[in-house]
Amino acid sequence: MKENMLHGWINLYKPCGMTSNDAVSIIRRKLRIKKVGHGGTLDSLACGVLPVAIGEGTKIVPFVMGQRKEYVFTVRFGEMRTTDDLDGEILETCDVFPGPQEILDKIPFFMGEQQQIPPKYSALKIGGRRASDLMREGEDVELAPRTIMIYDLELLRQEDVRHFTFRLECSKGFYVRSFARDIAAVLGTLGCVSYLERTRVGAMKKENAILLEKIIEICHIERDYSYVYSIKAVLDDIPAVLVSSEEASDLRMGRSIPWPDTALNGDVLCLENDLELGIATANLGLLSPKRNFVYNKE
Repeated sequence: MKENMLHGWINLYKPCGMTSNDAVSIIRRKLRIKKVGHGGTLDSLACGVLPVAIGEGTKIVPFVMGQRKEYVFTVRFGEMRTTDDLDGEILETCDVFPGPQEILDKIPFFMGEQQQIPPKYSALKIGGRRASDLMREGEDVELAPRTIMIYDLELLRQEDVRHFTFRLECSKGFYVRSFARDIAAVLGTLGCVSYLERTRVGAMKKENAILLEKIIEICHIERDYSYVYSIKAVLDDIPAVLVSSEEASDLRMGRSIPWPDTALNGDVLCLENDLELGIATANLGLLSPKRNFVYNKE
């Protein structure tokens, strides 16, 4: 079957009970696209926004993964599990359940830049192997703390005596499961995640996400790709610059070009007319190509 020449991103709403790789595989098969990736793993237990890259959109996965993320999640206090969520086995329980005011008093402690130890059951690699795989084989692992940022943290409601729901905005590399473990420890109890939903990644929000079953349905009845975001739409947090056809030719050949705005610094999206040409680095009056997009015609 002929490959589909689509380029961009899909704001997918991943359901619970499915891995991120499962969702990507379904989209690859249904849309007939070879190059497919995603911008940040969601655990099988979790649901919500999963940015899926297709075609040349896969070249900006690191940029999308670096964007701010928002989660709504519920912490179950009084229980510790191997995976820090309900997918794991119970290790320990206790009868210490904090009240709303106790939790509110501790929220400022977690704001801003933090050092966070990832869950042992995670996709982080040790010696080329996933920590979660090593743990399942009976080998204990030690993961180093990582610098993360919490931009906003809100206690939304108390569900019952042991369950509390939060909303949190954070940087890349943040683990909600680690937060549940850590806030419980600060409160003198145990904790794990009982519900997790990602509601935003950069410009992609829950309210604009498309369900996987909807994509499957559309693929069966018509060639409608209106749900595919352009690369430009996804990269709305970095500057965009227009280049001439001559400058575009130089950038495609891997050559830097002079740029009159010497104050421009860092990554920029280069546009030739309205077409995304690639990502370049601006520095000291030069634009140097970093990721060029190549569009094959059907």
